[in-house]
Amino acid sequence: MEKPLTGTLEGDLEFSAELDRDHPNALMLAFQRRFDGPLQHAKQLIESGAIGRVFKVYSSLEDSNPAPNGYKSGGILPDMAIHNVDEILWLTGRMPRAALVIGSRIYSHRITTCEEDFDDALLYLWFEGELTAQVQVSRNHVSGYRNETVIYGEEGQIHVGHFEQKQFEILVEAYGRRGRTSPIDRRVFQMRDYGRPLPEFIDRFGFAYKAELAAFVECCRAKQPFPTSHRDGLRGQQVVSAGMRAVLTPEHGAAV
Repeated sequence: MEKPLTGTLEGDLEFSAELDRDHPNALMLAFQRRFDGPLQHAKQLIESGAIGRVFKVYSSLEDSNPAPNGYKSGGILPDMAIHNVDEILWLTGRMPRAALVIGSRIYSHRITTCEEDFDDALLYLWFEGELTAQVQVSRNHVSGYRNETVIYGEEGQIHVGHFEQKQFEILVEAYGRRGRTSPIDRRVFQMRDYGRPLPEFIDRFGFAYKAELAAFVECCRAKQPFPTSHRDGLRGQQVVSAGMRAVLTPEHGAAV
């Protein structure tokens, strides 16, 4: 099933409770980032201790166009940032203790009939034990699709992706402390060029979608639990909803 589960926290809670009661292993939720080669490599670097204790994760997702005319959105955070949130929960293996959202309408909302709360937003997360995360989402990156993740550790950083209009080359690079003359690790992942116009997220995550589907089929054949489930979707929605309960906008910010 593609995300979201139901589109609301209340609906997700009810649906998850029904699944847990009657069909606990029946659903695989499509969080394709978990199946993405560059992000999997970054997770392996984290787990190997390449950058020491992780204390911050930054994850961005910026579309080059507004939501399509007529598109039904539950909001930019549940529609876009849910993927970034799940990525962070997966990379860190932890749930945050608090969340805050800052949102604005600054450009692309004027050129679409889709009604959405914001076209640009920042989600800030606090975890126990000196760990934070930042999610940046936008419909306004007119130069092209931007996906970047930066993982900060006490001994270095891991960068996944950087925007330079090369959508088929994804660089993963790990840097040590200042003064080190070469990266700890450097690898370029080549994405597939399908040779025809496609949604920009297909160019970036085409292989991840195929790997995700292959995992689903293999679990069905082997009668094994799926690697993702409704529980992951519920956790992501709980984080987004917590942030939206503490949202700041230009109308609610302090005057300068």
